[in-house]
Order: sequence, then C-alpha cells, then structure tokens
Amino acid sequence: MSEPTNAVGFGASGAPTAGRLLANHGSPAVYDWRREVMEPSVAEGAVACPSLAEVDERAAAVFASLPTPDIVPEIAAGEGGLLDGAAMRTDADRSTTGLRVAGVAPLFEDRVA
Repeated sequence: MSEPTNAVGFGASGAPTAGRLLANHGSPAVYDWRREVMEPSVAEGAVACPSLAEVDERAAAVFASLPTPDIVPEIAAGEGGLLDGAAMRTDADRSTTGLRVAGVAPLFEDRVA
C-alpha cells in the first residue's frame, strides 16, 4: 500500500486532485478554509481536517493548490500551517503562483529525507 497523500485547496485544480486521490489512494485528508467546498470530497470518503497541521500529520505527501502567491508562505509556515505538523516529507505545490514564491522552498529543507 502506498503512503497516504493529502490535498489542500479546493479551487479549479484542487477539487479534481482530491477526486483523483479518492479514486486511487483511499481516503485523503483534505483542508480548505471554505469548509463547504470540501463537502463533495468528504461525501465520497475524504477526511476533512480542521487545520493544515492536521493534514500534515496524516500523510507524507501533500498536494497544495492555492490561488495567489501571498497564500503559499502562510499555508506553509504560518501559525497552524503545514510545517507545524510532523509527517509531511513532500509538498507538491500545484498552485498558479509562478516564481514569486520560489523563496518558500528553504522553509522545507529540514523535511527532506
């Protein structure tokens, strides 16, 4: 069995990603500050998490799909963010943010196995 994989963000990219994780990897843990956008995935078997840190605690890999560059550092290193958990080793940032967030990568350096 593969390691659990989770999803953060449920916009145009994140919701389909969660659907593929559900279809191929069981019950991913999911998070979006807009609770209602997670409801279809939760109805299909995803686990809604109350915080980003809990998403991190549940899986070694997280797919993040975020709408703007300013959100990426907050999701990663803000209070209660992904780096507050301990399990994540891979953050696949699929956000439409471009090179403006390239400075976030060093925050994850101690997570690399």
